[in-house]
Amino acid sequence: MANYPQLDNASGVWKLHDVYDAVMGGYWPNYNSIALVTGVDQNAGASVDKVTIATTGDATVFGDLTSGRAQLGAAGSIIRGLFFGGNSPGTLLHDNIDYATFTTTGNFSDFGNLSVARRLVASASNSERAVTMG
Repeated sequence: MANYPQLDNASGVWKLHDVYDAVMGGYWPNYNSIALVTGVDQNAGASVDKVTIATTGDATVFGDLTSGRAQLGAAGSIIRGLFFGGNSPGTLLHDNIDYATFTTTGNFSDFGNLSVARRLVASASNSERAVTMG
């Protein structure tokens, strides 16, 4: 069942040209889109960088994960970001799920655990749920 478009939160099923018209017309909601980057190198530690997509320039520090690891999965909504799984030096697999709220910078908190420790986790999410596989 399709949800009808709602411009107040950009939810629903949209035709691509309607989204394009709304963005180009300046009336598509802007949530100050950011990207969070971590886990590039097993030895890099737990640091998470933030990049504001609409600007050019360097990344800034967002906070730290609960433990340093690489090859993580990620998911999020407009409110919260998740990082899960991964591995650390010596190929120790993790089952950690960490979360942070985008509107505040700071360290991530423990959200829970995956059913199985894993790395290179594929994921998908929407505003209500995140799923992982791999």
